[in-house]
Amino acid sequence: MTNIIKSVESNNITIKKFKVQGLDLIVTTPNGTVEKIENGLSEIISGGIVLLTEQGNVLSQDEILSSITMNIGADAIYLKEQFISETIELAEDIDTKKDEDDEEKQFAEKLAELNQENQKLAKEVQALESQTEKQEEQLSSSLTKLSEAKAQLKEQIKSEKSKKESVSDPALPPSPPPMPAKSSTSSESSTPANKTPENPIVIKPKTQVFIQGKLSEESDSGKKDDGITNNNKPTFIGTVSLDSQAYLILDGIKYPITADKEGHWSLKITKPLKDGVYEYELAASADGSNPLILKNKIIIDTQLESLSVGLEEISDSGTPGDKLTKHNTPTFAGQTEANSIVTLQIAEQKLVTTADAQGRWRITVEKPLADEQHDYTVTAVDVAGNTKAVAETVTIKTTLPAATAQLKDIQGFVTNQMTPTLTGQTEPKVHIQVDIAGKAYDTQADEKGLWSLPIPSVLAEGSHRFTVKVTDAAGNVGRFSESLQIDTTLPLAAATLTEGSDSGVQGDNITKDQFPALTGKTKPHAAVTISIETEKYETTANANGEWTQALPTKFTEGEHPYTVSVTDKAGNQATSKGTFTIDTEVESLSVGLEGNSDSGTPGDKLTKHNTPTFAGQTEANSTVTLQIAEQKLVTTADAQGRWRITVEKPLTDEQHDYTVTAVDVASNTKAVAETVTIKTTLPNATAQLKDIQGFITNQMTPTLTGQTEPKVRIQVDIAGKAYDTQADDSGLWSLPILDALADDVYTFTVTATDQAGNVGRFSESLQIDTQLPSATATLTEGSDSGDKGDNITKDQSPALTGKTKPHAAVTISIENENGSYETTANANGEWTQTLPTEFTEGEHPYTVSVTDKAGNQAKSMGIFTIDTEVESLSVGLEGNSDSGTPGDKLTKHNTPTFAGQTEANSTVTLQIAEQKLVTTADAQGRWRITG
Repeated sequence: MTNIIKSVESNNITIKKFKVQGLDLIVTTPNGTVEKIENGLSEIISGGIVLLTEQGNVLSQDEILSSITMNIGADAIYLKEQFISETIELAEDIDTKKDEDDEEKQFAEKLAELNQENQKLAKEVQALESQTEKQEEQLSSSLTKLSEAKAQLKEQIKSEKSKKESVSDPALPPSPPPMPAKSSTSSESSTPANKTPENPIVIKPKTQVFIQGKLSEESDSGKKDDGITNNNKPTFIGTVSLDSQAYLILDGIKYPITADKEGHWSLKITKPLKDGVYEYELAASADGSNPLILKNKIIIDTQLESLSVGLEEISDSGTPGDKLTKHNTPTFAGQTEANSIVTLQIAEQKLVTTADAQGRWRITVEKPLADEQHDYTVTAVDVAGNTKAVAETVTIKTTLPAATAQLKDIQGFVTNQMTPTLTGQTEPKVHIQVDIAGKAYDTQADEKGLWSLPIPSVLAEGSHRFTVKVTDAAGNVGRFSESLQIDTTLPLAAATLTEGSDSGVQGDNITKDQFPALTGKTKPHAAVTISIETEKYETTANANGEWTQALPTKFTEGEHPYTVSVTDKAGNQATSKGTFTIDTEVESLSVGLEGNSDSGTPGDKLTKHNTPTFAGQTEANSTVTLQIAEQKLVTTADAQGRWRITVEKPLTDEQHDYTVTAVDVASNTKAVAETVTIKTTLPNATAQLKDIQGFITNQMTPTLTGQTEPKVRIQVDIAGKAYDTQADDSGLWSLPILDALADDVYTFTVTATDQAGNVGRFSESLQIDTQLPSATATLTEGSDSGDKGDNITKDQSPALTGKTKPHAAVTISIENENGSYETTANANGEWTQTLPTEFTEGEHPYTVSVTDKAGNQAKSMGIFTIDTEVESLSVGLEGNSDSGTPGDKLTKHNTPTFAGQTEANSTVTLQIAEQKLVTTADAQGRWRITG
């Protein structure tokens, strides 16, 4: 067995088996070597070494400690006799991811077990006080080791919990060296331990240096372990490895650290520190090695600087900052130091919160507060334990102010005032707002709560919904809503006889009842006064505005004027005058065709309508009956006695007898007998131009003629004018158009009207055309050889063509030729005529005569030339190109010019040395081409 000294570079040791023997570890390496790690159990607990499985998994402290069986007794004084375990052979596959909750539980269980063993050991120590000094030292050393193990386990548990609560908090004091991660599986059954050699070689390991420290509990004011204190001369405590030289540096001062025999130390800062953040260093070294240095910070905070208190904005109803609110569970808010604990005490409620990182805090009262003034206190305690308190008051008012309104000096809400005044009464000094017609008006109640508010903007006629909003100082709002009726419209004051007393036609105010009653309809609940002759009668309209008043006086025959005065609820007043008539007999009856039915000459009892309307005059509201051609038709005369009846079934064309009878409301009767003649046939209406076929003419004042029924009236409408005549006894008529018509197309209408008013109509288009047609002609494209349009051709039987007015007659005469050729232009005015004669070489004059449909005639003359051969062509070198002897056809020029004479305008082509050159002879027939 060899002794393992921990490597400086690494504290990881890979093993296959292990056994606890006192404070030493006996391990078997993967190659089978058995080695002893002196004081290995302490190294494991302090984090000095880490055991690994062959798979690289870390063995936790719990897995190692759980293998130990304590041997406590009078014969087990030495530590190596107290701690012992079986040899633990590690499993091939160890899961290292056990749940953190299980790990903490196992730590807690192991700690409890160690505590129990420690207590037992303490009792044993007391029992063995009489033993030798050496035994006491051994026992004391055992207790120290157990205390260190206990402290390490406590610190490890605290460190694990601290990691969950706050990750890497720089304010926390340094933790002791971390415990190795715990494996999820412990070897509960192990193979028997290999026998350890009796006398192993022991090499003393190098001392493991560690140090830790923090504020003492008394100095750590406020939240524990946050590194913040209100003690400006704090005390630090901690542990350090035995036999180490240690010190603390703070605010530039180096303080030496002296530990007790268990490594515990305590150090009080003697120089007062100002408020602020301080970095400090803890350092420890042993055997002249480089010191282990831990750095951390503390914050000195000896006072809580500020605390603002008040209602939160959303709870501060009414005027901000007046300490009055309508909310009985208000929210208080303010500003203080970040993360301070803030406590609100109000009405036996104590409510606590924590200010946020910006120092903002808010607390909402949980139980409703009574309507009254409340004293409250807000206390803030900052993270350093400093305290500040603010006492204040708040008044709760949740009751709504009364809200009522009425029109000034008016009962109800109907008025003809377009700028009315609203009044009301509520709590003193509250704010009043009236919303009406899209606008808001404000005022304030006086000390008695009375208010008056005129509406300055003119309100339109109609109903206006208004709301009175009353807001007290706490922001409570009372509301009153109503509809305000602006009514400047005068009420109706018209009156007529009631249905029961208005005999005959209802509403005509004519009656045979000499004790009639008047009635009318106006605005609801309006006051009505009737004045007639010397009497006055008063009544009130009902909810629908209807009213009726009987007149007890017996009235005589004839008209009786009356006056009705009406005053509505808005104060508008209107007056109307009327008359009712007492009538006890039928006085008259007139009969005849109504104007619209009396066609032809009025009053001639002749009409073109076979369902004519008869009309006349009689007493108002009389019943009128017409009897004609086995038809009986009934109507009622109107209030003016007018009546009209239309025959329903068509009457035949002939004379008819008829009778009209009138019966008035008093049953008086009057009858009239008459005749009427019906003629519905239309007169004929035809027309034509005099001596001309069709309606195209070059006469600017043409004459129209026609034939219809005898004596009918003829009217011709043309060019915006009307011309009249009358047919003779044979129905013939002739009508000259006296106003000259310009060249154009005119639509004219002939209207023939007989004595019965029947109308026959004839319409047509008349064209006035005085423009000469075009008479020009040229050879057709097919027969005009050579240049188009030059009227020169080699075709000896050519064709002529032209364009003129549509359908014009065309005549072609050729000089020295017998006869002529005739054709007609098509609808587009185009014409073509082939000349069958074979013409000789040379010029041939011709004449074209064109006559259009209106009779206009035009002529034109032309010449076409028959040319069937080229008469001459001369060729040679041009003078400038004929070098040497002229005419010898020899030249020094290699691009000579050739020239000559031929017919005018001929196309000349030169072909030489595979060159083809073209030109055109001029009007004299000269040509030239350069090669």
